Formats: sequence, structure tokens, C-alpha cells
Amino acid sequence: MNDKGQTFTLESIVASLLLLVVAYFLFRSTLLIAPQSAQITDVQLSQYGKDILRLFDNPKQSLLNDTLEYALEHINSSNSSTLSLINSIKKCLPKDVMFNLDVYYYNNTSILDYKITHNIPTSNTITVSRYLVIDSSNFVNNSPFVTKTAESSSYPVVLEVRLTLWRV
Repeated sequence: MNDKGQTFTLESIVASLLLLVVAYFLFRSTLLIAPQSAQITDVQLSQYGKDILRLFDNPKQSLLNDTLEYALEHINSSNSSTLSLINSIKKCLPKDVMFNLDVYYYNNTSILDYKITHNIPTSNTITVSRYLVIDSSNFVNNSPFVTKTAESSSYPVVLEVRLTLWRV
């Protein structure tokens, strides 16, 4: 009786298990670093923007100074009402992301742009927007978003808030 065949079979099974364990630990312990592509960065910036606009568009808590609705309702010749909103947006973004906040509105003749921030963007930017409908009676006096009409009735004002993001 020759047990030589059984020994070779057992030896090959142990060797294959040993190779599998080594390969498992080798692939589990290595860190694969892939270069960050522009598409991944764009998707991440877009998600930041959508989350921020959704977070600050909270009309149920309009008593807070950092909601979009409160800041836009209280804009007049001074931009002091938007400082709380701008500071809150800065806190939500990573340090290497800059932004511009613009409001587009219709004034009975054309669409105008009201710039809240005046940062200079780089060439690679992402823009997200959100529409707000605010009753004209909620705005303060001298608001740029309310057109002066002969009638004093309130009417809805549609505002498009655009948040432009870029990495520095």
C-alpha cells in the first residue's frame, strides 16, 4: 500500500489554503489610493450645495436669522440681514470650498440678479438653485424684490436662490 498519493493531495490542499490566507491578508492590509477625478469632486460639491439650500430653506423656523426666507425678507439697502446666513453656510462647508450666493427675481420688465456675496470663482464651479415663493407683504421696506405698484395688495414673489461652489 502506497500512501504517497494521499500525502501529495494533503500537501497541495494545505499549500492552497496557505496561499489564500496570504492573499487575503495582503489585499486587506493594502490601501488603494485612487486619484480624485473632477467628476467625483463635482458630484460632491453639488451635493454640498443641495444639502445647504435644503437645510436653510426651512420656513417653519423663519424666526431664526439664518434661514433663506428670513434673510431674503429682510434685505434692504444694507446686507446686514444676510450676515448670519453667510456665516452659517461657511460653517457647513469644508475649509477648501468657497461660494457665491445670488438671488434672481423678476421686476415686471426683466430678470435681475441680486448678489449677496462677491467672491471671485475659479474656472471649475458647480451651481445649484432653489426656488422660493414669498408673499410681498413679508418683505421689509425698500426691498429690491418688491416692485412698487399702485395697489397695496400682497402678491407672491418668486425668487431663485443660486449657490455657486468651487474648490480653492
